[in-house]
Amino acid sequence: MFSDWLLPATILLTMLAMGCTLTKWDFLYLLKFPKAAITGLAVQLLGLPAIALVVASVAPLDLSAKMGIVLTAACPGGASAGLVAFLLGGNLALNIVITSVNSLITLFSIPMVMKLAASLLGTALGRKIHMPVQETVTYIFFTTVLPAALGIFLRQKWGPPVAQWAKRMKPVVAALMMLALLGVLFWEKDSEKLSLPVVLSLLPYMLTLNVLGLGAGLFFSRLLGLGTRNSVSITTEVGLQNTAMAIGLASSDLVFNDTSLGHPAAVYATFSFFTALAMAMWLRRRTVIAFVRRKWGKTLKQF
Repeated sequence: MFSDWLLPATILLTMLAMGCTLTKWDFLYLLKFPKAAITGLAVQLLGLPAIALVVASVAPLDLSAKMGIVLTAACPGGASAGLVAFLLGGNLALNIVITSVNSLITLFSIPMVMKLAASLLGTALGRKIHMPVQETVTYIFFTTVLPAALGIFLRQKWGPPVAQWAKRMKPVVAALMMLALLGVLFWEKDSEKLSLPVVLSLLPYMLTLNVLGLGAGLFFSRLLGLGTRNSVSITTEVGLQNTAMAIGLASSDLVFNDTSLGHPAAVYATFSFFTALAMAMWLRRRTVIAFVRRKWGKTLKQF
């Protein structure tokens, strides 16, 4: 199907291009000064689920929808966060570290968060949650670690030409991601599309979760003086969830076996890339304005 190959291919290409702009010293710096990585992981793993629990508890929705809101927040950040950071000059090494580490931690944190949510929302999980450990580790390795490492190797071997190629790939990967998102939203899986009433009932609460998550990432980044590049990376990681993972866990026989739990994540996926992109553009507004003036300044003056 359309999204079965385009979206993974776009993620691989993005991670490869990101790696081509990095060196091993970018990661060693994060090990020496881990405050940004710890902040991003803390907001992602603790802050966002806490926000989701509050939103779910006040939302006048059925129990499956409430639990789905929490499940969306409990999942790790999506790979598209790296793309936003790549396009707008975030700390790419930080994105890769947060995505990789967070994806591993959530194998253990998701069951705990969901059990806590069930207790607070007045229900109980009917089965033990079996997380797909092997599949998740394999996915992280082949879609994040391996392409990024290959890019770093290419950068180390051939230097500036490789970095220049990565810079030229920005509009390509952006266009491919947009096309992949449109395919998922409008052309794929017609039988699984949500009805308009369901979307409208969930949209205000998922948008609230997204805005508060983006705000939390920005607030703590600024509070701790982490700088604009780190703020872009942390904010996008918190605001862009791995909704595909949430939908898969919801429908899996080994996990929740309830497709309705994935509905909030499906709604979240329709807009979160664009809100995160808008937030990153606002953070990098001086750079964006300078780019527009440099590229199209003379044309704009004619109007």
